Amino acid sequence: MKLLLQLVLGMFLLALVATSHATEPLYSQLEIEGMRGLIYPEGKTRVSLPRNQALRQARRLHMLCSAIGGPVGRFRIDQDRLWLVGLETCSGEMPVSDIYPDMQLPQLAHWLSGNFVGKVGRNCITRDHRTAFETTLHFTVDEGHVTEVGRQVWDPAVCAYQATN
Repeated sequence: MKLLLQLVLGMFLLALVATSHATEPLYSQLEIEGMRGLIYPEGKTRVSLPRNQALRQARRLHMLCSAIGGPVGRFRIDQDRLWLVGLETCSGEMPVSDIYPDMQLPQLAHWLSGNFVGKVGRNCITRDHRTAFETTLHFTVDEGHVTEVGRQVWDPAVCAYQATN
């Protein structure tokens, strides 16, 4: 019985250690008006990329470096359109031709529709130890066309100190 208890306790501690080493998710990136930050669909964590076998293989390969493995997209809002301008992995930029041999960049993100959040610009650490970005955007995309943008700018009074970008 004592051996069983030690085994269960050991497995519990092993599971605890394994989860403590989980890495941050790799989020898609957004650039707008010279500001950079993160983009994600409302209520989700990952911005979709067009699916194919090369993307599935790359995601499996990069699952070891992030809780949500790469590659993820680098996007830009310009002229009321959402453009894919690159791909990123935990180790840096990935050539788009590795996943989409026929794609030319920038590529209109015609596969994306829905409500998105962008957190861009300078950021700080709040008094409750969360990251706050200078600007939060809530925008609607219809087949790559940005149809609505709401903008919320942070109040510097909420920040305990500046974070580095």
